[in-house]
Amino acid sequence: MPEIEIHSRENWDGGEKHLKDNGQKFSRHCNIVLTLMYQGRRLTARQLEREYNIDGRRLRDIYANRKECKRQWRKTEEGKTVEMEYWLEIPPPPTKGQVIDMFTQTSLF
Repeated sequence: MPEIEIHSRENWDGGEKHLKDNGQKFSRHCNIVLTLMYQGRRLTARQLEREYNIDGRRLRDIYANRKECKRQWRKTEEGKTVEMEYWLEIPPPPTKGQVIDMFTQTSLF
């Protein structure tokens, strides 16, 4: 998986220096989060901070920049909203039959 750089600008005073000093770390964290999501994990900001010591903002960065990233409020059994969950909606790989159909239906000539 190629490395990505999601963070490119900050919009607060002193943010550009902060980004310059920490941009590589932010990109590395985004790649770690994307790897977890490509493994099929559903992640929350609290979970990232507690288990991986990564700021939950990385999830929002990925959501803002990746169309396959989805989010939804996670609720308790009683219906109480708890926290936002993020995941990647990745289509499953085609079956052997689908691949054969695709190649037999398209004409190369």
